[in-house]
Amino acid sequence: ALLTLLAAYMSQRMARSMIRPLNDLANSVSQLTPSERGMRLEPDSSDRALSGITQTLNSYLAEMDAFVRREQHLSAMASHELRTPLAIVGGAVDVMLEREKNDAANAKTLQRIKDAVERMSGSIDALMLLSRLATAATDAFPPVPVHDVLQSQSDEAASLIGAKDIRLTIEAVEPLTIMTDEQLLGILIRNLLGNAVKYTERGTVRLSSHHTEKQLELTVSDTGIGIDPMRHDSIFKEFTQLA
Repeated sequence: ALLTLLAAYMSQRMARSMIRPLNDLANSVSQLTPSERGMRLEPDSSDRALSGITQTLNSYLAEMDAFVRREQHLSAMASHELRTPLAIVGGAVDVMLEREKNDAANAKTLQRIKDAVERMSGSIDALMLLSRLATAATDAFPPVPVHDVLQSQSDEAASLIGAKDIRLTIEAVEPLTIMTDEQLLGILIRNLLGNAVKYTERGTVRLSSHHTEKQLELTVSDTGIGIDPMRHDSIFKEFTQLA
């Protein structure tokens, strides 16, 4: 019995001794911060197997750093290349607006072009902000009046209705501000309203908000065709397009 207990005790000691380096490696991995570049693991020279694993993980981290830097560079380059032609288009539209100020029809069309150019410029700025900030504290953003954003986006969505028999309404919008990027909030609401108008031939598109103690709930609802129930499980997956 004593030999059995001694063997069990020694087995536990040996198992703990063997597992400890692996636990240390797991703890080191858990302390890595995804938003920080250049982080590496310290190799354990006392264990050849774990040292090899650590070197492999460090190689993977180096490749991820290179990938992120490449994506950031491409985003910055794309932003620069898009800003220049948009600035040219915007300037040309301003000149044409001045020339056509006495022609209401042309001025209205040119103003829509100008609004689209400004929206695209704002979207580029918002996307660049996302590429720079992996995580952003809420106090890093200015206060944004939610009602103003909802109203501006609903006015823009109204131009998409065209000949459709759709009534666009804003309900129960409480006067409040939230700390966020105004362009990103506008993109979110614009996409939801755009989809609602696109898939509704007649009826109502309703935008409503509800503020609780912990969160702001924005709801866009419509009387359109809806989503196939068989595809409900996939609508929250990244980059999913149902049509």
